[in-house]
Amino acid sequence: MEELTLSEVARRLAEVKAAVDEGVDFDNAFTVAAFFSDFEDTNRVIPGIERDVDEDPEKAVEVSQEILTLVDTINGLDLSAWQSADYQQIFEEYIKAWRDRWEA
Repeated sequence: MEELTLSEVARRLAEVKAAVDEGVDFDNAFTVAAFFSDFEDTNRVIPGIERDVDEDPEKAVEVSQEILTLVDTINGLDLSAWQSADYQQIFEEYIKAWRDRWEA
């Protein structure tokens, strides 16, 4: 993963919020999973964020507030559909057309 800026973190988090709002399907589940995969190791994000703070502390605070707002919004959403989704079935439905072509 490349070094990320605070703005990039905010953009990706906004994508997660939009995906959660849209509902559970393969593309939205992939967006959420990719975010968590990319940010699993928070130590890899720190250098880019430190650079942002050094270059423009006021903007860093502004974007940090945006990130906090997004996190609060996501935490306030009803995630029951996401918690009970059958992700294996979603995957199987997603690849069915390609599998059918391959097997033909």
